Amino acid sequence: MLWQDIREKHPKKWLVIEAKKFHQTDDKFVIEDLEVLDIFDKSFDAYDEYRK
Repeated sequence: MLWQDIREKHPKKWLVIEAKKFHQTDDKFVIEDLEVLDIFDKSFDAYDEYRK
């Protein structure tokens, strides 16, 4: 999914995501495809899951 599509599907949510497809151009990473791993209402819950 693209970031814009993810935000439209999950507005006002905290997400744990993974870049599934990306490439590097010069000193920047360009993300082509993202996957939502989990969805949370509160930031600290998302952060706790991310840290695992």
